Amino acid sequence: MPLLRQAFVVADEDKLNVIQHPNGRLKEVAIRNNTVVFQNTQIIQYQSDTEAGSSGAPVMNDGWELVALHHAAKKDKSNEGIKFSAIAAALELEAQTGNADAARLFELFTGTDELAGFFGTLGRAVVQNDSGMERVVDAYNGEDQDLDIGFWNIEWFNKRWQDKLDSVARIIVEMNLDVWVFVESSLEATEALARHLETSYQTKSWGVLASQDAASERQITTVMWNKGSVGVAAKTWPDKVERWFQVDSRQFDDLGLEAVHGKVFDRYPALYEVTAKIRGMESTFNLVPIHLKAKDEGSLRRQMAARLLAEAVAELAQDPGFDNDWIIGGDANATLASGDLDALTSVGLTALTAQDASDKQITYVKAPFKSLIDHVFISPNLVPDGRFMIVALDRTIDRFLEVSDHRPILLRLATTGTADAAPSVGQPLTEDEVRRLSRGLRRRNEPVTGAPTLAEARARLADRSTYYDAAADAVVREAYWTGISAGTAGFTQTVAGTLKQTHTTRLNYEPSKHVYPWVDVRLNAMVQSIYSGFEATPEYFIQADAEVERLRIEAREALLERGVLESTEMEAMLEAQFQYNCEHVVPQSWFGKKEPMRGDLHHLFSCEPRCNSFRSNYPLVQHEFERTMQDCGRVEDDAFEPKGGKGAVARATLYFMLRYAGMSAGAMPASG
Repeated sequence: MPLLRQAFVVADEDKLNVIQHPNGRLKEVAIRNNTVVFQNTQIIQYQSDTEAGSSGAPVMNDGWELVALHHAAKKDKSNEGIKFSAIAAALELEAQTGNADAARLFELFTGTDELAGFFGTLGRAVVQNDSGMERVVDAYNGEDQDLDIGFWNIEWFNKRWQDKLDSVARIIVEMNLDVWVFVESSLEATEALARHLETSYQTKSWGVLASQDAASERQITTVMWNKGSVGVAAKTWPDKVERWFQVDSRQFDDLGLEAVHGKVFDRYPALYEVTAKIRGMESTFNLVPIHLKAKDEGSLRRQMAARLLAEAVAELAQDPGFDNDWIIGGDANATLASGDLDALTSVGLTALTAQDASDKQITYVKAPFKSLIDHVFISPNLVPDGRFMIVALDRTIDRFLEVSDHRPILLRLATTGTADAAPSVGQPLTEDEVRRLSRGLRRRNEPVTGAPTLAEARARLADRSTYYDAAADAVVREAYWTGISAGTAGFTQTVAGTLKQTHTTRLNYEPSKHVYPWVDVRLNAMVQSIYSGFEATPEYFIQADAEVERLRIEAREALLERGVLESTEMEAMLEAQFQYNCEHVVPQSWFGKKEPMRGDLHHLFSCEPRCNSFRSNYPLVQHEFERTMQDCGRVEDDAFEPKGGKGAVARATLYFMLRYAGMSAGAMPASG
C-alpha cells in the first residue's frame, strides 16, 4: 500500500476507516462512521470507536488511502492521528541532517505535499532543538526562505486550453511553486488558468504576463506568479540589444549554414524582473523565457539565438537596472550536447544539466535525462557555493503525460546566510555587429573545435565506463553523415544505402543480453518502459524475462507430452501467451519474425507485456484530437497512439523502413 505524501487526502466531514488491535485483541475495523472534525498541517481529528492499544493503527479514507497514524484519544471523545504528510516532512528534515535511517524511510513515500510544494522541506532552516512536530511547522511556514520556479512546455495550450485546463490546474496546485513559465501558451489560456485556480481551488491570487501581444492561435511564452510570495514585472530591452532580437538568419548569408532561413526568434524573448524576499533579503532576478526554433534545420537559428542572448547579457552586465542575476529557461529544442547553445555558457552562464539533477541541484521531473531539450541557464552567483544554493528532488508525477510530453524543469533558490505582423529581415547590422553576433557559430558539417580524432572518438564510445561522451559522439556522428545533405536529389536512397552498408552486425533476439543491461539503461541506472514510462532496475526486467522463459519451457513440454507436434504455430502461441518485456516497434508479424530484423536493437524497446499486448500489431498514429489514454496509450480505428516515447518510436520506425526497404512491405498494413 503506497505511503502518500499529499496533505489534502480528506476534507472536513469526510468519513475515515481505522484498522486496529484495541487492547491487543484480534484485528477490528472501525469503518465509515468516523467523521473528520478538525485538521491542520500536522494532525487530523475524527470521531471514531477506538480503545487503548489502538495507537499506531492506520487511518484511511474511503478510497483506502493512508491518511494518518492514529496516536491518541481526546477529552472531547474525538480521536487524533498524525498526518502521513507531516511524518514525511519530519523524515525529510531528519534526512537532511545525515540520518540514513530517516532517508531510507522517506524514500517509501510517493506524491507531493501540496503545503510544502514539490521540493518539500529541502533547504529550509528549522530550529534543530525543537520537537519533530515543531520543526515540521517551521518548515511549512518557511515559504519565505526560498523561491520555486518551473518551466513547462504544455504543448498547444494556446489552442487546447479548455481541454487541459483542470489537468494543468491540479498539477499547479500539487507543485505549489512561486513562478511558472509556460511555453506554447497564450495570454487567454494563462489568464483562464489563473482564474480557475483562484475560483475552483481557492488558491492565492495569480499574476499573468505574456511575452508579446498575439492572438491565441499563435504560440508564445507566458509567465504566471503567486502574488502573495513574489513580484514579476515586464521590462523593456534597451534599444542597443532590442534590435538584435529582430534579426533574420539571412543577414548571415556568408556562413552558408542552412537551407531554411527565417527570423531567429519566432517567439520573442521577453524580459521580466522577478523580485522576492528570501529570508528577509530582497532579491531581484532577470528572467527570460525562451522557445527556440525546432528540428534539425533550426540549428543555425538556435545557435544565433543563443549568441544573441549571450551578447545581450554581456552587454548589459554593467548597466544599472540590468546588473542582476539572470535566469534564462524554457524549450531550447536542442540538447546541450548539440553545441547549439554553447554561446550562453561562453559569457559565464551556467547550464543546469542532467548531472546537476543527479547531484540534487535541479530536477527534470520524471527523468530520463539523455535527450532533454528543455534547459535553464543561470548566473554564476546562483550556482551552489555562491550567494544562493539550489536544491531539488527527483519525484515522479505521472499526470504530466496526460498534459504534455514535456516534463517541467524545476528549481528552488534558497539563500545561504504588434508582434503578429509579417516577419521582416530586420534592421541592417553593422559589420562589427555581424562579427560579434556570429562569433562561435558553426558552419554546416564543420567539426567541433578541439574534438578528438575519429579513431579516438570511436574508442571512447566503446568504453562503457562513461554513460555518454558528447564530444566523441559528435565526431562519429559528423563522420557518419558526411556528404549526405537533406534536400538533395536521391537523399532518401542515399540514407537507406548508408544504413544497409554500415548496419551489418547481426544480433539474435535476446533483450536480456542486449537491451535491458545496456542499451536501455538510463542515466539514473534504471530501465524505462517505452509507452507507459514505468521504471525498474535492469535486474527486474532480466528476472521477469527469465520467468517468462521458464513458463514457456514448461508449457512447451506439456504440449509435447500431449502429442502436439512442435511447429512455428506452437512457438507463436507460446510467445503470445508468455511475452518478454520487450517491444518490436515494427511488429514481428510485419516481417515474418525474420532475422536480422527481429534482433535489430534500433527498433527494440523495453516494454511491459501488458502494453505490448495492448498495442498488438496495430500501426502507430498521432490522432488530431486529444482523448483520454490508458497507461500504455490509446487504440482506435485499428491504430495505436502511444502515451509516451512517440519521438523515439517514430525515429525507430523510420530507421526500419529505410534499412529494410522492400523486405516487409507484403506483411505491412497499408497505413504503415
